[in-house]
Amino acid sequence: MPSRGDRVAARQAKLRQKRRRVKGAGQTFDAGPSSEEIAARPAPAEVEAPPRRAASAPAQPQPAGRSRRAAATDSAPLHYPYLAGELKRVGGVSLGIFVILAIATVFLG
Repeated sequence: MPSRGDRVAARQAKLRQKRRRVKGAGQTFDAGPSSEEIAARPAPAEVEAPPRRAASAPAQPQPAGRSRRAAATDSAPLHYPYLAGELKRVGGVSLGIFVILAIATVFLG
């Protein structure tokens, strides 16, 4: 009866052979057209852009002197329901770290 080490080695060799056999089909890469093929192609015909349609409602002009950023910030303020709790938690943890550092500074020198 083979020892345990022999069985493990046989199992590993079997897996290794299986990996070698089960390699998938090789990848083939297309290099694309050569420079001669590109030069031999006829030039593409000019394509006209489709005409633009006018907007159904005219855009409202902004008052003179106001920037786009100022106009964007005039909207309703954003609401962050968890921000206060997160800030309190971060403040508590940082306060604890500062207290520990202060105590260590006093005792260690």
